[in-house]
Amino acid sequence: MLKVIIADDEQRICRLIKALVDWDSLEMKIVAMANNGIEALEKIESLKPDILITDIRMPGYDGLELIKKAREVNRKLEAIVISGYAQFDYAQTAISYGVGEYLLKPINKEQINASLAKIKNKLKNETQQNISHNKTTRQKFLIDISTSNFSERNFDAIVQKYNINLKEDITQFLMAKVDGDALNAQAMLVIKNKFEEKFESILKTLCTEFEFVCINNAIVGIINYSNQNKYMFREKLRNLINELIAGKDIYGNVDFTFALSKSFNNINNIQNHFEEIYSVIAERLVEGVGILLEAGDLQISNLNVNFKNSYLDEIIMAIDTLNISYAYKALNNIKGI
Repeated sequence: MLKVIIADDEQRICRLIKALVDWDSLEMKIVAMANNGIEALEKIESLKPDILITDIRMPGYDGLELIKKAREVNRKLEAIVISGYAQFDYAQTAISYGVGEYLLKPINKEQINASLAKIKNKLKNETQQNISHNKTTRQKFLIDISTSNFSERNFDAIVQKYNINLKEDITQFLMAKVDGDALNAQAMLVIKNKFEEKFESILKTLCTEFEFVCINNAIVGIINYSNQNKYMFREKLRNLINELIAGKDIYGNVDFTFALSKSFNNINNIQNHFEEIYSVIAERLVEGVGILLEAGDLQISNLNVNFKNSYLDEIIMAIDTLNISYAYKALNNIKGI
């Protein structure tokens, strides 16, 4: 629901505006009404509304002063000015403050509802654009950190640059490894879409942040959630694996295995934790597929500490391609170490 504050020095006008608008259908609610500019600004600072409906003439701050000061608190605040004055100067000043809706008294029901509907659509479009932009930048983070393009050395800068919300206690990398034959880019995209659909339905309410990309035959993501949800998160993550396995005939002859890195909260070990999930997922060769593997629960062999180790790469390549002869060759190489 969009939050609205009404400011007018006449209480009857505030009540009239409240009565004229179909708030529920607009998905809006009035969070406060104020009878002077100073009171209105205090409520704006504390309640953080999306929309301000204000009269021009009020004690304390007039409507235009109020909008100017309110925009210093929230530059995205939308405003509707209601005035008994049709002077060009008022309208021109309102426009300079970014006010798109300037209505004259007496207040018309159709006009104020139309103005609010227009603002609602504008905010909805901006929200969708922000979601799309944030998703793209978060995916870029995952791509960058998996390549040599990642050069950030300041954790706060990473959060800001890539629009990552890491406000909760636990931040981890998650990998969903897909093992099977005939896994091309198109097949992986279908699997990723199904994975994200199920992840959202099962785990969205537990996570503050999550984003995923395809890297080769794996879905790799970053997740952030509260420590109090730690055990519930793992339980539901295992439920997700089971659901994917139950429907794997849709994707062909494939197996799913999940890997979680250790939690991190600073730049000093973020790259290591990303590489860590490759070491963890390689343990499926020993532990088996169709399970959740966690960095903190495994005694990863020295061979697997560096996922770029040439012998480990050979083993992973053999599994990914289901090439038996290549697997024997890789194992023989390891025996000779």
